[in-house]
Amino acid sequence: MTRKPQHIGQNVNFEGVATAVTTSRKGNTFINFDGVYPNQTFTGWIPSGTPLASDAFLQSLQGKKVKITGRIELYRGKPEMKIMSKDQLVSE
Repeated sequence: MTRKPQHIGQNVNFEGVATAVTTSRKGNTFINFDGVYPNQTFTGWIPSGTPLASDAFLQSLQGKKVKITGRIELYRGKPEMKIMSKDQLVSE
């Protein structure tokens, strides 16, 4: 039996080390935590077409501790957070 992860649908601060930062062929950028796709435990994603999606700053996050603020949703059974502005991201 699978359990629904805690905090789905809530606005929270998530902190972790970004293990991979990738951009898909469609232009969406993904920040994965605790593993690379499809083995990550959490993902922050930036939709293509947003100013942040093409920001070189995102690539600098790999390997660093990152805090993301926003609403947690489920995608294919894994928690993720949509990132629409740089204000939602803090890197140490």
